[in-house]
Amino acid sequence: MTKICIYCKRNLGFLDGKLNLNDGNFLCTSCAKKAGINTRSGTSLVAAQSISSANLIRMIEGKKPLTSEDMMLIPHREQNKIRIQNFVPTNCIGNLIQFSDTTQEFVIGTGDTADIFEYKNIVDYELLQNDTTISKGSIGSALVGGILFGTTGAVVGAAGNKRVNTDVCTNLSIKITLKDTYRKVCYITFVNEELSTNSSAYNDAYTLAHNCISYFKVACEMVQENSNNVTGQSFNAEELRKYKELLDDGIITEDEFRQKKKQLLGL
Repeated sequence: MTKICIYCKRNLGFLDGKLNLNDGNFLCTSCAKKAGINTRSGTSLVAAQSISSANLIRMIEGKKPLTSEDMMLIPHREQNKIRIQNFVPTNCIGNLIQFSDTTQEFVIGTGDTADIFEYKNIVDYELLQNDTTISKGSIGSALVGGILFGTTGAVVGAAGNKRVNTDVCTNLSIKITLKDTYRKVCYITFVNEELSTNSSAYNDAYTLAHNCISYFKVACEMVQENSNNVTGQSFNAEELRKYKELLDDGIITEDEFRQKKKQLLGL
C-alpha cells in the first residue's frame, strides 16, 4: 500500500521520515515541522500521532487546532455554510462578530469555525472582565452595568452590585446566552492575556467590547419591536372580530364597521 503525506501528497518510501497517525493517514516529517512539531523529540512525535489529520492540516496552515467542542459543531457549521456565504453584514467588530440588521442575524468567528444565529436566539448578553459581570442586557430589558472612568480601569456600579477596581485585566469577553439553536453559550474574547488597564491595548479592546454590547442592545430592541408588532396585530384582529359581531347583531352600521376596520388595520 502506497503511503502518501496528507498535506504535500508526496509518496513516502520506506526510508522517508513520517508519522503514522492514529486515523490511518501519514504525515511526512517536513510537513510535521511546518505544523510546529519537534521531529527530534520522541515524546512530541508520539503525541502528534493522536492529532487528527484535519487538525494537523490546520496547524500546518497556521490555524489553531479545533477544540473538542468545534469537532462536535462541524455538522451544524456545514449546514450553515450557505447561510454564511450569503450573509451581508451591516456592522462588524473586526473579524470577531458581524451583524446584519437586514436579516436580523449575526455571525461569530470566521472560516470553518464560524457560527450564525438569529437575533431572536439571544436570551441575554454580558460583558465580563476578570470573570466579573460589568454590564448585561436582554430582550425586553434595559442595559444595566458599570461605567468605565477614563483609563484607570475602575468600573463602578457593575451589574449584580459588584465592583471591579483593578490595574490589571486578564480577560475581557462578552458572553451570549442563546435559545432554540445548536449552541447554548458563546464567548467573544477581546483580551485573554495580562494587560495594564492604563495601556492603549486594553482601552482599544474595551472600546471594541463596548461597541459590540451596543450592537447587541440594538439587536434585542429589534426583536422586542417585532414582538410588539405581532402582539399589536393580534390585538387589532381580536378587536375587529368584536366589531364584526356588533355589525352582525345590527348594533353598528356597515359604514361604522368599515371606519373602525380602517382604523384598526391602519388602512
